[in-house]
Amino acid sequence: RSGHRVRPVVPQPVTVLTEIDGGYALNPQQPQQLHQLLETHLEKNGSLAGVINCWPLDICAQGATEKNYQIGVLTILHIVKAFADHDTVQPRLYLITSNAQPTVGTEALSVEQSAIWGLGRVIGHQEFVNRWGGLIDISDADDHVMTASQICKHILANDPEDQIAIRGRETFVPRLRSSRSLTRAFPTKLTPDATYVVTGGTGALGRIVATYLAERGARHIALLCRSEIPPRDRWSLLPPGDGYHAIIKTIQKIEHLGAEVSTASVDITDAEQVRTWLSNHIRDGGRPVRGIVHAAGSVDDRLLVNMTETDFTNVMAPKITGARLLHNTFEGHHLEFFVMFGSAGSVIASPGQGNYAAANAFLDAFAHYRQAQGLPALTIGWGPWSVGMVEELKLEKIYAQRGIDLITPALGTRILDRLISQKAPNVIAISADWMQARRAGLGGQLPPMFSDLGTAETSSDATDSASSLLELLSGCPPADRLDVVASHLRQVVAAVFELAVGDIGSDDALDDLGLDSMMAMDFRVRINAMFAIDLPLLELLRGVSINSLAGRILAQLPLASDDPAAGTQEQPEPTPADDDVDHLIDQLSEAELREVLAELEKQSLEQEAGEARS
Repeated sequence: RSGHRVRPVVPQPVTVLTEIDGGYALNPQQPQQLHQLLETHLEKNGSLAGVINCWPLDICAQGATEKNYQIGVLTILHIVKAFADHDTVQPRLYLITSNAQPTVGTEALSVEQSAIWGLGRVIGHQEFVNRWGGLIDISDADDHVMTASQICKHILANDPEDQIAIRGRETFVPRLRSSRSLTRAFPTKLTPDATYVVTGGTGALGRIVATYLAERGARHIALLCRSEIPPRDRWSLLPPGDGYHAIIKTIQKIEHLGAEVSTASVDITDAEQVRTWLSNHIRDGGRPVRGIVHAAGSVDDRLLVNMTETDFTNVMAPKITGARLLHNTFEGHHLEFFVMFGSAGSVIASPGQGNYAAANAFLDAFAHYRQAQGLPALTIGWGPWSVGMVEELKLEKIYAQRGIDLITPALGTRILDRLISQKAPNVIAISADWMQARRAGLGGQLPPMFSDLGTAETSSDATDSASSLLELLSGCPPADRLDVVASHLRQVVAAVFELAVGDIGSDDALDDLGLDSMMAMDFRVRINAMFAIDLPLLELLRGVSINSLAGRILAQLPLASDDPAAGTQEQPEPTPADDDVDHLIDQLSEAELREVLAELEKQSLEQEAGEARS
């Protein structure tokens, strides 16, 4: 109805990309066909306004995990990779899900689709900002024709809200706000004659949790982990620096508090191993399991353009498959709590964490899913801890530049104690200077979801610094501006690469200096904060030199015009003929207007043909 050309693309087990009924059929298990689809379309049409991906609607609880991944997150992974290979066009990507968000009017959650939202936020808020359309969640219970009309209306209106849920005639949008629904805190007292299970038990967070449980009265704690801990008679023989010393020290501390600790090598993604552990636990007279903390997880940060399907699914498995298996295995057990360790990254996107954000977005929704069944559930979306991954990868400076505070073990323990008995299904535990996060991570363009955060804070020195730099550049002769930007860039490069400024030439490519994905994230944060812009990560990873990047940045800066008269010229008044044409167009119906446009196009083609013959 709006005059846009649409090409439907359906998933079918075809061996090659196939044209059918004005559209295409492709095989989700052959990702090269997605790249061929984009190439074929651009060759025939020359442009592409957007991709509206409805395939996630086919993801279901009864579907095989591999199939769900193929038509869901992995298809999206390959779509953005295809976008990156064709940077001459900037189509917008829209992702459609059904009942993936626990908003008002959601009858039954489709938790398998919820991972799409974590991935989408990384795409839209970090890695492919210029190709982002949005996330749209609909309801199966609504009239499909009406829902389709609402989707199209939202897309064609270029609505700034990039995350919406449509329920009936209502549209809901998410907002991140300080929690005001937590109930009064009471001292946590755990049951001494019960077992409490911690997955990921030997990791940094697992050890903190185990100690906390013992301090709150637990006397039987089971630590499940993939690696097998050496038997006790070998502990004294372990060499200094052995990785098992940390967990051994934790076990000894817990036992000193009066609790018993059992450990087991269990792959939390293997249903048989989980069931076997529980059977053995019951057979050996173990106390009944009354609480679970699912802290198992894996990280493998890399940009989506560099990520393989295996990279993606390996990070998804411990959290998604693990949570599902624990849910199924302990069905019928009377649990006091079922706590899942998620991440704030499912909502507050970080570059390089598309797989991790997807996994944690599932956990966010899964807590709602369990509670809807009358079961205990809580997902804590943790901000970055000062131990574990952050400590191992030395990410402290990056988070400091983004204005995000690190959670120490002592603070994390207090937060867990405050939340473990709450009824809220998921809470994000993070402390940040939102004004700084706005500048550093998002180039000043905070997505609407965060519009209620940091709005009352005053601007800081960093804002003044960016303004001063813009004033400096505005006062420079145009011919000198590139050198000024390049000079500031060399200082940033020197800090990131730990080089002397004098060792960096204007024509040096960042790749040649050894830029990797993690360094690119650090570099982008610094550049965005310095110039108050939003520089895409892909721009940094394409072998740019200092000078070429300086030119790219300079083109984005809102500098004062060189020509005082520029932009102030009066527009010519419309002529009476123009007014008449506008009036006539306003009087035409949509059908009549289409006929006029078709006739004009026909006349234009005939004129071109006549000129070609002459």
